[in-house]
Amino acid sequence: MIRSKGALFIYSLVALLFTVPWFFLPGEQLPPVVLGFPTWALYAVVASFFYAVFIAFCLGRYWDLAAGGDDWDADDPS
Repeated sequence: MIRSKGALFIYSLVALLFTVPWFFLPGEQLPPVVLGFPTWALYAVVASFFYAVFIAFCLGRYWDLAAGGDDWDADDPS
């Protein structure tokens, strides 16, 4: 459970870093093309989709936390 704006920012930043294909090196034994895309490009497209889903979830769930006060009470229905 995310309880502060800082934690929300850190989780978003870490998720964004996972969208960059850091680990695709030229000497690896990966197929060079999958569905017409280079392997690294396909990874970047799929990871970007999951990042967008994560951000949409965070906006829907934690909008009040990002817009308002410092703490968020899960028991508060408002």
